[in-house]
Amino acid sequence: METPQLSEDSKKYRSQAEKELAAAKLKIAELEDPKKQMQLAKTLQERLRIISSANLARSNMAPKLQIAPATQLPTIGGTQQFKRRQQSMPTISNMLNI
Repeated sequence: METPQLSEDSKKYRSQAEKELAAAKLKIAELEDPKKQMQLAKTLQERLRIISSANLARSNMAPKLQIAPATQLPTIGGTQQFKRRQQSMPTISNMLNI
């Protein structure tokens, strides 16, 4: 019985899969190495320390924005403001009634 020939695409796929498997085995070997694990843990711990110190410094900063009232006039509700405006403009309303 004759064995079927592999196509070029199949050969490319097989070589790519073998490369990926070899890379995965290398990565597994690196992760199993205790020295490598300690080094990765130290770098991660250092990154977390830097991030937490930056966050702490940012949280201690005072806010720069302050909300202030729009005018220095007292805020009065109801019709009092309307009546005050009408008193300050009597000449205009008199001129309209000519």
